[in-house]
Amino acid sequence: RGQEMKLQLSSSNLFTLCFLVLLATNAYVLTSVAANKAGAPEAFITLSERELSLPYRLYKENSGLFLTLQWRSLNKQEEFDEYAYDNRGAPAWFDSKKLVDLGYNNDEINYYSSSSYEPQKRKPLPKEVFIVLENNSVLYDEALKRAEAIVENQKARLAKNANDQHISNSLERAEKQLERERLSASRLFAVDAGVERSALRQQYSDSTRFIIAKGLIEPYYSYNNNKEKRKTYGFIRELSIEQIHIPLKQRNLFDKLLGQNKVHSSDVKAPRYQVELAYGSRLEPWVVSIKPMSAK
Repeated sequence: RGQEMKLQLSSSNLFTLCFLVLLATNAYVLTSVAANKAGAPEAFITLSERELSLPYRLYKENSGLFLTLQWRSLNKQEEFDEYAYDNRGAPAWFDSKKLVDLGYNNDEINYYSSSSYEPQKRKPLPKEVFIVLENNSVLYDEALKRAEAIVENQKARLAKNANDQHISNSLERAEKQLERERLSASRLFAVDAGVERSALRQQYSDSTRFIIAKGLIEPYYSYNNNKEKRKTYGFIRELSIEQIHIPLKQRNLFDKLLGQNKVHSSDVKAPRYQVELAYGSRLEPWVVSIKPMSAK
């Protein structure tokens, strides 16, 4: 009988504990949201479907809707050939010197460039730093120029080898990518990183064009044609927040568009909406307004 009372008491205590944990979690979330939105927004920026993409589909068991922040990097063209205009996490400016500025020491930077495994060396861990993102910058203009140049290059090759199916296929892919670049590719590019948020905001003062976000970075390396380790560079692994929650009262337009979406469609579409985002004191974004865009 005493054992039964003990079990009942334990179950009651467990229920109470779970309830208190849930209550404390909700209180923390609400307090965090309020603190983030207190005062003037750190950034206030307008993005389109190009930079904030809808999910492919919604699942019935999950009624939440999130837009995914689509950001890009521009690498050195000679290193990635025809894919140089669309490399996500390895920007040209992120060299080994920048890794030092962001807190990595020489042993960590040279970890990957060593020709032999050295067990005494510790593999460098990712660091959270501040990433600067610029919307509709000169980097997008450069990405567009590279896509156009690739098409022209493939056309010139095909003119000399009219029956080469491989070149013909490459041209078709390049033209499709150029169309995507013009109409639907993200214009939001990573342009810098740092450890001092205030210094970055002073340097990139236009808060309607530049977002400062937290993100994970790490050293990485590239190979040469002989598969030898060549050099170490910086890599942006991800932003700390890449999913933007859409409140229920702001979902009408998106629910309609999701109903129109074809599953796994490869069609290139012009953006159908624009979203005004605000970033608060904790660098957490929220949706201010949503507007439909007319097709051009």
